[in-house]
Amino acid sequence: MAHKKDNKSVERKVTEETKVGIISPYKPSDEIQKVISFLKKRYESMSTARDTMGILQKWDKYDQLYEPVKRTRTSTINRDFGDAKLQITSIDNEGRKVDKSKPLAYEKIQTALGQIIAQNPKLILKSFVKKNDFLKELIKNTYYYNWEVNRIIREFRKFVFNLAKYGNAFGRRYYKKVPLIIKDYDDDNKIISKMIFDPDDVIMENLDPRRILLDEKCTDPQIDGRDCFIEYILDFDDFKDKYPQELYPEAQYVKSGIFIDNQKNSNVSDEYKSGAFRKVDKDEIQVLLYENKPRCSKHLLANGVLLTKPDNPLPKGQKKLSVFMAKWTEKDPETWEGIGLCDVLEK
Repeated sequence: MAHKKDNKSVERKVTEETKVGIISPYKPSDEIQKVISFLKKRYESMSTARDTMGILQKWDKYDQLYEPVKRTRTSTINRDFGDAKLQITSIDNEGRKVDKSKPLAYEKIQTALGQIIAQNPKLILKSFVKKNDFLKELIKNTYYYNWEVNRIIREFRKFVFNLAKYGNAFGRRYYKKVPLIIKDYDDDNKIISKMIFDPDDVIMENLDPRRILLDEKCTDPQIDGRDCFIEYILDFDDFKDKYPQELYPEAQYVKSGIFIDNQKNSNVSDEYKSGAFRKVDKDEIQVLLYENKPRCSKHLLANGVLLTKPDNPLPKGQKKLSVFMAKWTEKDPETWEGIGLCDVLEK
């Protein structure tokens, strides 16, 4: 005798299957596709402008010159040195000619780093009203405590290191909210979980210069920067922790090493498929943070998936890009490129 299927049991089964990861194909709306198409064009334009400057190749060479490591003449890296004056030739134990960078860059950068960090941060307070003198010590301790708790000293060291080495350093100061899942027991002794945000404060973050893309005509992101990209490369576990589905529902479509326009059954238009962001390895997820000051918009992309709403605004109170920059020495007032110690020593 055939039994009639229980609709409720079928619904329960579908619900359970959905929980374990059976996800429908990603079907972005036309509005979302237009946003991503715009972001791709901006990404390609900024990347082309940076490649034209040749700045990444210069920084790669300075990485090699900074640490005096012997390299055989058969190494492909030696071709990047060219006729650099920081290069010397010697003979190794097996009679082969090897190249070794002089430690000048290392010494100069470390000396500059020590001197600058030793002078910062210093706070000098003066009260304009005599009765407020007692507040000076409190404000001073709060200031130094903020540098320690919000890891500003550590990030400042990285910032100065990049500044001396490459001639440019980039940072970001923003209101950081880290999502955390905490578990506890309710009155019936059942486990419950909820999401909190910790820490909940303004912090400074040093940025990898190679992970920044600036407006092509920008000379300083805080002065005339129109828009910018910040790139983060994460593994899947880090991505899930930083961008949970409770806050970013579209994160369920993100896959390691695969951009959404390469996934099967994705009904994306040809315009959306044109162009490409930076390729990633099979275990990587490329998260791009995009900010646009004139449009007052901020977007997050993870391997081509738009995590934010199409009209997502900048955080309340933010009137310019969150990225700031410094130059060791001015090179060209019409560009953001600076001159660092390696550049000076090599000349």
